[in-house]
Amino acid sequence: MSSQPPPSAQLVVDAAIMSRDELRSIAKEQKYLLNSLLFYIVSWIAMIAVLFSNERSQLSPFMGGLIIVLIVLMVVATVCATVFLFRLAMRLYGVGTGVFLALMTILPCIGLMVLLGINSKATTKLKLNGIKVGFMGADVSAI
Repeated sequence: MSSQPPPSAQLVVDAAIMSRDELRSIAKEQKYLLNSLLFYIVSWIAMIAVLFSNERSQLSPFMGGLIIVLIVLMVVATVCATVFLFRLAMRLYGVGTGVFLALMTILPCIGLMVLLGINSKATTKLKLNGIKVGFMGADVSAI
């Protein structure tokens, strides 16, 4: 005999009903985080396209300037993603964990895993509260 209760009797973790304001703020922060990540990826694709479009071994002044602009845009996107990740983690876990997770985004591969984990947690919270979440987050105006 199994000592586990039937699936219908198991407790659902994170099923706490949240207020509309809390859900709206989580949805906003998640959308900002996902937009920052998208902006970062587009910047990387543009950087790769610029580097591979150069046929000579030396960069023209225009291409050098374009690369500098793309690097600045990538740094801005990274800083924005870190800030939005901190704000979202603070809403989901608290201030201490939010600071720790924001600091973890400095590490390249671990930062991406932290970002995906926070996004997954926010999606789960929103879905458990009856909000439809799409590819780029929930529709904030529908909350």
